[in-house]
Amino acid sequence: MMNPGKRERRRPAFGRSVPVLLGAMFVAASCTSATPVGESGSATTNGDTQAATATTEAAGEVQRGGKLTVGIVSESNSWYPPEAEWAFSAGNLPADAFYENLYMQAGDGTILPVLADRAAVPNDDATEWTVTLRPGITFHDGTPLNADALVDMSVLWDEGRFATPGEGIDKTIKVDDLTVTYTLFESDPVFESTLAGNRGVAFSPSAARGYGDAASENPVGTGPFVFQSWTRDSELVTTRNPNYWQEGQPYLDQITFRVLTDGNSRLASLESGDIDLATQGGIDGLAPLIDKGFLYHSYTGSGAGAIIFNTMNPPMDDKRVRRAVSYAIDPEDLNAINPGNLEGTLAKKSQFYSSKSPWYNPAAEDIYPYFDMPQAEALVEEYKNDPARSDGKAAGEPLTFQYVCTPTPTNRLTSQLFIQAWEDAGFEIDFLEEEQGTMVTRVVGAPTQDPPFLGDFQATCWAEGNDGDPLPLYDSRFGDVGSNVLNFTNYTNDDVTAQIDILRSELDPAVRYDAAAEIAMILADELPILWQRDGGTTVVFNEKVKSVNNFTWPDGTPGNTMDRGRVMWQEVWIDGAEPLDIPTGLIEPPAAPAPTTTAPPEEAGGGDVVVNDAILAALPGADILPAGVTESAASDETEQCPGASPRDGLSPISITAKSFSGGDFGPFIGTMVYEFPAGEAEQYMASYAANAVGPCVSYNTTTSGGAPLSQAVVVIDGKSYGDATARYTIRGETGGFPVNTELVLIRSGDRMIRAWWIAVGGDPDPAMFTAFVDAIDAAVTSAS
Repeated sequence: MMNPGKRERRRPAFGRSVPVLLGAMFVAASCTSATPVGESGSATTNGDTQAATATTEAAGEVQRGGKLTVGIVSESNSWYPPEAEWAFSAGNLPADAFYENLYMQAGDGTILPVLADRAAVPNDDATEWTVTLRPGITFHDGTPLNADALVDMSVLWDEGRFATPGEGIDKTIKVDDLTVTYTLFESDPVFESTLAGNRGVAFSPSAARGYGDAASENPVGTGPFVFQSWTRDSELVTTRNPNYWQEGQPYLDQITFRVLTDGNSRLASLESGDIDLATQGGIDGLAPLIDKGFLYHSYTGSGAGAIIFNTMNPPMDDKRVRRAVSYAIDPEDLNAINPGNLEGTLAKKSQFYSSKSPWYNPAAEDIYPYFDMPQAEALVEEYKNDPARSDGKAAGEPLTFQYVCTPTPTNRLTSQLFIQAWEDAGFEIDFLEEEQGTMVTRVVGAPTQDPPFLGDFQATCWAEGNDGDPLPLYDSRFGDVGSNVLNFTNYTNDDVTAQIDILRSELDPAVRYDAAAEIAMILADELPILWQRDGGTTVVFNEKVKSVNNFTWPDGTPGNTMDRGRVMWQEVWIDGAEPLDIPTGLIEPPAAPAPTTTAPPEEAGGGDVVVNDAILAALPGADILPAGVTESAASDETEQCPGASPRDGLSPISITAKSFSGGDFGPFIGTMVYEFPAGEAEQYMASYAANAVGPCVSYNTTTSGGAPLSQAVVVIDGKSYGDATARYTIRGETGGFPVNTELVLIRSGDRMIRAWWIAVGGDPDPAMFTAFVDAIDAAVTSAS
């Protein structure tokens, strides 16, 4: 904000995978502590089939038709990818019926093409990736999946709730009818994995524009089944896609997903025949069904129950305390409460990746602080008697910390076990139970904190894990405090950062493994996350349901659906099924609003951006501002922080600016008034909001004089103007002086007003700033 003018673009600070990881973040607390990971919908699985337990499906000739009813634990907030938070049962399982990805990741970490025709091709420094689509694929509304659709999907992602900060994508450029090139803010050697996540889900941009706000309730993809209806918190119905691109598939006529939140209810419905297949976290209640002939596929993968520490909140800022907490817990006691699989085998956890993952580092397990009560007691005493202990208490005073967890029956059992173990080690525990949403808010914190998103906790039950490439994971979980909302633990380490840089810059798999392995070692020693055990996910089904366990990738590669804890619905069939008399066909969404353009003034010279003289003449002058403030040169290019320009991809018809300065130390006051083609003013406002709470939450740069500058952006309430108003407060510091800014965005039709007041060494005058904005609003209205 302090330095108007174009800067070199760089990847926003929020990291590459915000859409995916935010989804993971909000699911994380729902699968807390020893809660089976799959139960809450966050199961992440590893693809080594030796780790899976499955009953064998009887072979037979495929039969077409029939209806499958699936019991799921919950559902998504939305079925529109740019605003959806998806995880296993709650989102991906139903969404896999009507949506498909450009790529998908197999359990061994391999990225395989699905809608893409081949592997994505990077340039030499991996800042550009070229993707080619399979020919002849259409969306459920009949529109083609082609390069134009991919470009438009990127536009809609940038307009969505997660907007530009996600994925590191700067531009999506059409090469030919089936090929695009994604240009990134910076090198990303594993960008294919991004396209194997939510950002790679193909949705019809034409239908999304037609449905508008109702797109969340009307998914239109390329998948084997077409969305028919959704009764929120009850059921979602899909029917066979008659134009599916994989010849001869799907086999079923209909799939209905029924929400049954209680695991026992799902299993009872399965046993009674009300449903045919159910998701079930862990193995609770499975044994009686298996004895009755039901089939299942249970998998222990990388998703895991965990305890996370706020490493900026004493006493958890001290490694001794974190390690003592871990040393006190006996994994065998935890396993006795809730065994990991039907055999009762304990799967210990020491890092983000399971022992079956290609990214697993066995050396990290060797140094991990597993159960050792004498060590726990010794570390507690050492910290208690330290005269410089970080919690501010005197040497010898009790060592206390607060543990927060959700009040599920299983979590209550594990919490009781943990509290007793910690008290045995010498801790005093303040235990707090909170509902999931409240606990997530507590952990994430707010942008108004210092540093932003600090959170308000010491230790809490959580869930973590990963199957994908380590770069997006570690970059988000251990990025700069304040600039990365997904760094729940507020843990940073220069050595970890150095290894993340290697992961970002290196393409050599061996070098990248070594970097990830070193991070696993550091985390096992520093322990910002205490791992409990690998989590499990299970799909249970009756014997008539076939081909749940195995399928074939589009390129012919044999696959196992539980590689990713998902089901490839196009290959599932029912023994004894008969075709149903169910209408199938294309979806007919409302027509998208026709784009309209406003011709630029004649003096624009063929469409160049010009100043609107009427608006310029009406804008207020220095006479309503503090004494000593005079008009100064105005620029038509500003960014709210380096690399984050809300004007990217937009084409204003006119830009009218007026700036004022009170000398070397301000105040600096100004306004810009944009006139956009229809619809682009809304895009500008959405982009600014996304960037303000994304990469600009905190950044470090320098002023034009070279002094260091740090800023934090806070969204605040303000007076309403025009059709829509957004107000921001920016708090920073440069050269020892506080730098405080008030900024208001006002959208009136296709006009966008931006007004700011930058105060160095003090605060903006709120009454005078309001008067200034009032005058601008009135001036633009009068010039209309």
